[in-house]
Order: sequence, then structure tokens, then C-alpha cells
Amino acid sequence: MAAEPDSPIDYIHLLMTGGVGVVHTPELAVKLAEALIAGHFGDEQLACQRPMTVADQGDHWMVRGSYNRDHKVGGKAETVVKIRKSDGRVADLHMNGVVHPYGGDTDGSSTAPRS
Repeated sequence: MAAEPDSPIDYIHLLMTGGVGVVHTPELAVKLAEALIAGHFGDEQLACQRPMTVADQGDHWMVRGSYNRDHKVGGKAETVVKIRKSDGRVADLHMNGVVHPYGGDTDGSSTAPRS
């Protein structure tokens, strides 16, 4: 059995070098992403983004919101949070937006000027 770490610093070093990482589960990545989304974009936007999806990208977790992910309407769309597994550092935090030419939606409707 491995020896117990002697100090908190030893424990953090063990986590970071042992292949586990500080953010070691997709569930933890989602919780962190939800806290960031609520803090930066508000609780209402967080509610719109649920359910979240998470993808394992090797050394990062990619957490994506679900609001307007198909980009069918103009305006706000899904949030994206990329979190490094080893130390929890946020590599990316943004909300996508959708702009349709002439205000039309992807259903083919448009207010484009006619020639």
C-alpha cells in the first residue's frame, strides 16, 4: 500500500502527478462549469443551458450547455467551458451567439430585401 502524503502540498502533488488530477470526474467538471456559468452569465442562463454534456478530451473536460445548440434561432446559444483536469484551470469560457443574415431563421424565412 502506498504511503500517505505528509502534508497538503504532498497530497496536491500526488493528485497532479498520479494521473488522477484535481478535476478527476465528469460530474465534478459539470459542477464547476455550472458555477462559472451562473457567476458570469446568471442563474437564468444556467437554467436555460441544462442539461449539460461533458466530453473527455484527454487533459481537459469540455462542458457544453444545451441552449440553442442547433443554432436555429438568432441570439444566444450554448455555453462552452473547457477545464484542465490536472489543476482545474479554466482554458475557455464563452457563450456562442448566432446571427442569421437579414434576421431570418434556418427554416428559410428571411426578411432579406428583394431585388
